[in-house]
Amino acid sequence: MNGKITEKIPYGFMRHEKYDVVVMDREKMESVKLMFKFMP
Repeated sequence: MNGKITEKIPYGFMRHEKYDVVVMDREKMESVKLMFKFMP
């Protein structure tokens, strides 16, 4: 493996344009937090 991202990135995260790593997408992560907040 060469350290490159080859898998699908989960919702709430995004690929960093310059460094090719996964970072949190703050806008989408707010939606994720709300979804889990209201789960039984």
